[in-house]
This record gives sequence, C-alpha cells and structure tokens, in this order.
Amino acid sequence: KNPLQPQILRIGHRSSLSSSNFDARNPTVIFLHGYAEKSDGRSASTILT
Repeated sequence: KNPLQPQILRIGHRSSLSSSNFDARNPTVIFLHGYAEKSDGRSASTILT
C-alpha cells in the first residue's frame, strides 16, 4: 500500500519481506521491462488490461 515509496527486498533476508508492505494474500505480478522501456510503456499497459 505504498505506491510512491519503493521498498528494497533482498534475497535471503526474510526480515526485509516481513517488514515490507507485501501481502501474499493479494495477487502478485512480477514485471521486468527492458532497458529502453519505462514502467509505463506499452508492455506494462498490456499487463494491466
């Protein structure tokens, strides 16, 4: 519930996940965009629709 403030989740550090706003009960999509594309680019928009 924090769209403006990023949170760093570190592999192997469970405390970073448990202290974050992540809620495993919510549907989760992990999206990796290319170097030349922004997070609001065409492929990201396609996922949202």
